[in-house]
Amino acid sequence: MKFLVFFLDVSLVCLAFAPLSFAKVEICGKLLEQGSVEKVSVYALFPGQFAVGAKVAQVKIDKLKNFNKEDRMAYLENRPVSVILGPENRAYLVDGHHLSFALIQAGHDQIWVRVIEDWSHLSHDDFAQNMADQSKVRLVDEHGQPRDFYDLPVRIDLLPDDPYRTLADFVQRKKGFFKDRNVLFQEFIWGDYLRGQPELSFLAPGASTEDYEKALTIALRLAHSTGAAGLPGYIPANSR
Repeated sequence: MKFLVFFLDVSLVCLAFAPLSFAKVEICGKLLEQGSVEKVSVYALFPGQFAVGAKVAQVKIDKLKNFNKEDRMAYLENRPVSVILGPENRAYLVDGHHLSFALIQAGHDQIWVRVIEDWSHLSHDDFAQNMADQSKVRLVDEHGQPRDFYDLPVRIDLLPDDPYRTLADFVQRKKGFFKDRNVLFQEFIWGDYLRGQPELSFLAPGASTEDYEKALTIALRLAHSTGAAGLPGYIPANSR
């Protein structure tokens, strides 16, 4: 029932029609197929994760607000977000959640997407299983708890804050680990590790700048410890 209810909402944002074939899906008046890059409404996209790092998104919001329209569109066109086409003309984000979230918060709605897979011919259950099996979806919420695919928020702007996702981003920018663009949800993986450290249990949504500064000092030490050795992008303490 959730699928039907939000499908009707999306149709009010931009008319979504039934697929013309298994190879093409129409979203916002654009025929999308695997490999295509098109501009669509960000409101027509479905999230593939349960949270964002609010402070990470805020940096993007501030940047978008400083652009004039021409520069903003050029910026977005050069950074298409990756989506997978699913049942009922749905385009699910694989990456670019923070940019999409920031775009909405900044008061804009146009975004470029790149279709990396077309699974629109699958049933809902088979699609959900494919997404999970191929690690194209993050089925862990902002508290680090496992969740079901059908519990995903139905709108990007409804994604809550995960402060440990923000902390992981700060750690990576301080060279706490290598950014590996071949690993989806890498910062979330690191965020889950940091969430499990008793020394960092004080971090919470809406944390102050002072709390993040304190947490970053602790997190950088932990990131180079042997306890983090199995995480993607790990940098041993003796190799810095």
